[in-house]
Amino acid sequence: MTDLPVTERHIVKADAWICPLPLPFPLHLGPISYNTRDYVVVRLESNDGLIGRAVGYGRNTPLLQAVAEMLRQLPGLGADPMTVHHEYRRRFSPGWAALVRAASLVDIALWDIKAAAQSKPLVDALSPAGGSEGADVPLMAVAGYFPDRRPEGQILDEVRRYVDEGYRIIKYMAQGTDPAEDARALRAVRDVLPPGVELAVDFHGVFTDAGSYAAHARHLEDLNLLFVEDPVPSFEIREVASAAGSVPLPLAAGEDLITPSNYADLLNGGVQYLRIDATTVGGFSAAAAGLAAAGEAGRMVLPHVWPHLHAPLAGTSDSVRALEIIPEYVGAEPISLLLSEPMPIRQGGWHSSTNPGLDFPLDWEAVQKYSTEQLNFII
Repeated sequence: MTDLPVTERHIVKADAWICPLPLPFPLHLGPISYNTRDYVVVRLESNDGLIGRAVGYGRNTPLLQAVAEMLRQLPGLGADPMTVHHEYRRRFSPGWAALVRAASLVDIALWDIKAAAQSKPLVDALSPAGGSEGADVPLMAVAGYFPDRRPEGQILDEVRRYVDEGYRIIKYMAQGTDPAEDARALRAVRDVLPPGVELAVDFHGVFTDAGSYAAHARHLEDLNLLFVEDPVPSFEIREVASAAGSVPLPLAAGEDLITPSNYADLLNGGVQYLRIDATTVGGFSAAAAGLAAAGEAGRMVLPHVWPHLHAPLAGTSDSVRALEIIPEYVGAEPISLLLSEPMPIRQGGWHSSTNPGLDFPLDWEAVQKYSTEQLNFII
């Protein structure tokens, strides 16, 4: 714990990088395509020497440039994450949709500093009542990437490996173009799953409307799916509600929201599993609203990837069913290239950290090595 009063803490230095990491093949997720997996990394340093860090997906957007604009606004705002979050929303309300991912990364890094200043793991800093740090959180593993470049037998072997490693929820990346083919592929996955392992499907917003999804999803009704994720983009609140009511399949949505009030809107529209992502909605300061809304509605939360970031959220709420993981050997999530330690996975669970702050073991030399552009600010 530092002796500096919180009102006197401020950020004196900020760095940001974009790191395009290699993929084994081009990645196609419905209508979305990536040739590299682009990570934007943020590092903040306070006047009492504390370091805050955050990482988010570039997603084919000018995220690094947006982060730069957020960092230019830090002078005079201090280092309290909630204060900065609210001030960003006030200053940038007309363009919030374009800047919220950048503001999210600043918020996450500021929470890292806040927890470190208190010598607490982030879960305790986030929860006034104290968190349950150190517990293992169940993981949901994602299968089916690169179906255009890998034979089905290889994907099924991947699913078998997940089962052997202890994962009890498997999410399959469906194409959403041919309902009969999606149903056949999902049945093939279902056939290799033992009792007690649940199957879900993700469409990545491939359908333009709820009616198109409903016609497709009727072929899936007998597969006993845990949920169907993002048949339409989650920010299309009314269309998501129409999709939820169109077929008797539980729906998951929420990873691309830009304001926390929409979490309650999705739940009121029939979403059963809330997909919270602190890197898109405004950081931890905003993600907490999703946890509260899910708790009030009696629904479950499945945070969107980033287990290092979202494990502390799981420690603050019983609503978190599992964290999401894309195992390193799949090749679709190469973030391990930027880390100094292996991911703390054991028997299909994530071992949450008890270290102070946000325990995201970024290797700064690796970040520098893989970056193609770096921004530096003295504040």
